[in-house]
Amino acid sequence: MQARTPLRNQRMSGTNIERRRYLSLRSWLFGTNLCRLPRAATSCMGFWKKPALPRHKRESWSLYSARIGLRSSERPKPSPTSRGRRDCARKTFQARAWQQSRPPNGTLAPDPGSVRNSTRSSNLAHVLSPNVLIRKLQNISDLTQSDIAILEGIPLSKRDYHANEDIVREGDRPTHSFVVLEGLVGSTKLTGDGKRQITSFFVPGDIPDLHGMHLSVLDCTFSSLARASLGFMRHDAMRAICERHASIAAIFWRSTLIDAAIYREWVTNVGRRDAYTRMAHILCELIVRLHSMGVIKDHVANLPVTQAALADALGLSTVHVNRVLQELRRNGLIFTEGTRFHAVDWDGLVRAGDFDATYLHQRTATTF
Repeated sequence: MQARTPLRNQRMSGTNIERRRYLSLRSWLFGTNLCRLPRAATSCMGFWKKPALPRHKRESWSLYSARIGLRSSERPKPSPTSRGRRDCARKTFQARAWQQSRPPNGTLAPDPGSVRNSTRSSNLAHVLSPNVLIRKLQNISDLTQSDIAILEGIPLSKRDYHANEDIVREGDRPTHSFVVLEGLVGSTKLTGDGKRQITSFFVPGDIPDLHGMHLSVLDCTFSSLARASLGFMRHDAMRAICERHASIAAIFWRSTLIDAAIYREWVTNVGRRDAYTRMAHILCELIVRLHSMGVIKDHVANLPVTQAALADALGLSTVHVNRVLQELRRNGLIFTEGTRFHAVDWDGLVRAGDFDATYLHQRTATTF
C-alpha cells in the first residue's frame, strides 16, 4: 500500500486550491474548522488567516469586560449554532455601543428601585391639607395622593368635650381611637394617694390613643385640658386599612414612634432639668407643634392651659409655676395676657429651655 503524501508536500492543482479555498471560507464564516490549510495554499488565495491563540494565552472575559468597561451581567450568552454566534457578536457590539454612550462620570442606568422611588416622589402631595389629621401626618412623613384619599375615607364620629373631662380612662377597653380636631388633650396617670401627673400634651392632628388599636386595655387616662373637639375612628376599620395598605400602616407606626420620642424627652425634662428650664422647654415644644399645624403665627399662641396643668406636667407646685412664669417675663423672653402667649425672644427662650426640636421629627421644626 502506497504511503500517503503529506498535505504540505502535495502539489497544489487548480481543483485542490479551489476546494481548500471553499473550505477555508466556510470555516471563516461559520466557525467550523473543517480543514487546516498550509501557509502555501492560503497565501495563493490572497489572504492569510491568523491561527487562534492557545487557550492559556487568550484574554479572559473578566479582563476584556474590565478593559472596555462592561458589567458582568452584560456578557452575551454563547450558543453552539452559527446563528447564536452571530447573535452573540451583535449583543457584544450593542453592549460596547452602550458603553461608549454612557456619561463621562460613569453613571449607571437607574435601577428599578430608584425608578419606583422617583415615581413615588413625583406623586407626593406637596400642598398641606386643611384636614388636621392629614396635615399632621404630612409634617412627619411623605404622603402620596392615594394615601391622602385613603385617609380622607376614614369615617370620623365627632364629639365635643368641656375642659377637664375624661375621654377614656385607665382600664377601659375602647373600640375607637380619636384624633384631636380642636383644643388640647393630656394623658394622665394617678398615684395611689390621688396625685396627678400629666405625661404628654396633644395638639390638633395628634392621635393620642393610637396604640389602643393593638392594646386591649388602656394604661393611662386621656382628658381634655381645655374645650376640645375630637374625631373617633373605629379600630376594625383602621385595622382593615392597615392590612390592605402597608404605607398607611407605616405612617401610623411612625406617628406612634414620635409619641414615644416625646415621652422620652419629657422624662428627661422632668427628671434632670430645673424648674426654669423645664418651663421654657415645654413652652418651646408647644409653640413648635402648634406652629406646624398652622394654629399660630409669629410665636403668638392662644394657650388655654392652666397653671395647675403646667404644674402637673412639670412636677411642680402651682406657686412655683407662677414664680417661674414671672421670671421668664422679667427676663423679656415671654409675654402673657390671659390665655394669649407671645414668645418675645424666641432664641433666648430656646437657649433657656435647652430645647432641640430633633425629637419631634417634624419638617418645619428646624426652620421655625
